[in-house]
Amino acid sequence: MTKKERICFFEEMVKNCYNLTFWEYDKDLNHLDPLTEEIELMAYFFDFSSAKKNLTAYLATNPTKPILLSDSVGLMWVALPDNAPKKDEPFIYVFGPMFVNESSPSVIRKRISSGSQPQPIRRKVVEALSMIPVIPTVSIFQFATMLHLAVNNEKIKSGDLRHEIENNTLAHETITYKDAEAITSNEHRGAQQIDYLLLEAVRTGNEKYKEILNQASFISSGVRGKRSDSIRNAKNSVILFIGLCSRAAMNGGVPSEIAFQKCDFYVDMVECCSTITEAMEINHTMLDDYIQTVRKYRQKNTSYSKAVQSCIDYIEQRVTEKITIQRLAKICGYSDYYLTRKFKEETGKTVNEYINYTKIQRAKTMLTTTNYTVQEISDSLEFCSRSYFSSVFEKIEKCSPTEYRNR
Repeated sequence: MTKKERICFFEEMVKNCYNLTFWEYDKDLNHLDPLTEEIELMAYFFDFSSAKKNLTAYLATNPTKPILLSDSVGLMWVALPDNAPKKDEPFIYVFGPMFVNESSPSVIRKRISSGSQPQPIRRKVVEALSMIPVIPTVSIFQFATMLHLAVNNEKIKSGDLRHEIENNTLAHETITYKDAEAITSNEHRGAQQIDYLLLEAVRTGNEKYKEILNQASFISSGVRGKRSDSIRNAKNSVILFIGLCSRAAMNGGVPSEIAFQKCDFYVDMVECCSTITEAMEINHTMLDDYIQTVRKYRQKNTSYSKAVQSCIDYIEQRVTEKITIQRLAKICGYSDYYLTRKFKEETGKTVNEYINYTKIQRAKTMLTTTNYTVQEISDSLEFCSRSYFSSVFEKIEKCSPTEYRNR
């Protein structure tokens, strides 16, 4: 497929789900091709907002990745530069506008209704707003990365996106009990499992957390709330997660005073953020800091030999994989027989007993924090069968997986 064919196909797929508008600019941000009435109407919101000003500043940095732009009333757009435009080809691709909060359209309509503009103008703006879709942040991230692939033939991750989200000054609506019920009935699918994996990475000092983090932004868009302030929502999400990471670090062996000190430090940093990008960067820094701190204290406090501790770290960080004594022995440079004897002497458990014990600890958390079936948990932890998984679980916990979940 040619570039143009890829872009047309992408637009068709997106429009099948949401009423979004696509248009193109040259290097001077002049519209290309004659504007249809729809494009002219939707581009109007962009051309006369702060988002276009932010795009101009972004282009001055010679960017190569998409950028998420918003204005003070909660509208959002995605803009993407063509990294290798040919003559007469568009230089910037834009799609939008869209809302990311359900409350934003109603709040804007209230503001317009109470404004001093002539009635015909107010009616036309309200009609235009009714055409703008509310789209989850997760989907926007996905659309941005897919458009980049279509235009630049390059795969990127959500972490590569740039955000220029202005702080919102719209009034916040009070969340009623009924609203809260509606929010919780539409939970983020898969978010519990991602949160669990990240917190397990903190507890065990697993440096592979970045692989999990890349999945997170495609599953959950953060704390749910009927606020039109997207930066406040982002800060709430990061602050909540900092607290969880602090607790996970303590469970991993970090002294409480050290964990709480870091917690206070990063919460203060987040509160000083003015953009979502800054909050995300602090979140990544915080995660890495906690994980490195856990690793340091685990290595410092262990009573095991270096070889046995390396086996324990390997087992905990790869608990969802099939782990063999042969693989562990190769890591340590020992024979299977010598490692088996040494591991038993130091831990009081055989290698297989320790592997099963670690897998069951993971299973316990999955049973209480996810909706995965017993079969799915068994498969994810590489047990040969559900019956064997249940047998091992009952031997360690003195009850079946189903009984543990119900209890």
